[in-house]
Amino acid sequence: VAILTSCWCASLARLATPPRSAPSEQDLAKVRRILVVRPDERIGNAILIIPLLNALKKRFPNSHLSLIMSRRYWDLREFIPSVDEFIAFDKKHYARNPVAFIGLVRRLRRGDFDLVFDASGDHSVSFTHLAITGLSGGRFRIGHNRGETTNCYEVAVPVSQAPRYETERHLDLLRAITTVDADPRPLLRDVPDTEFAS
Repeated sequence: VAILTSCWCASLARLATPPRSAPSEQDLAKVRRILVVRPDERIGNAILIIPLLNALKKRFPNSHLSLIMSRRYWDLREFIPSVDEFIAFDKKHYARNPVAFIGLVRRLRRGDFDLVFDASGDHSVSFTHLAITGLSGGRFRIGHNRGETTNCYEVAVPVSQAPRYETERHLDLLRAITTVDADPRPLLRDVPDTEFAS
């Protein structure tokens, strides 16, 4: 599996934008557009990235924050006010229709993102996350360092071996480039009943 992953990463690297150096303080001061990649089809994993999203918006309040998420949990948008733009991802649709995936890549590249976070779990490699992150055209790509994925990011974040909550592991991605003041609890916005009634 490791050999296959390394070969896949090498192939992706030829198509994706070559990694640059990590962002400096001057680079971070100019951040305007951020993309978080988490098209996981499990609702729990979608909820666990909320602290990272909130922390990004708090650290870069004037930025435009985009999130790639599974179309299956599209209704979660109502509970995540920190995100400015939601991009639906349908894995089966793109697998059957590669032209549509190319369209998604073009859309992401037009987004001109300053920061792109691969928010997949740090315990295994997600080819879907790597493909989206690598082909996004983002200026600085941040993800967990799983050995064979080191060269896929500008900032490859070491994986902590100590037991930690998944939300803290996601926040480590942001901690790798800046100071983080965040609540690690994955709290959803409380939506009044009147909003559902309307």
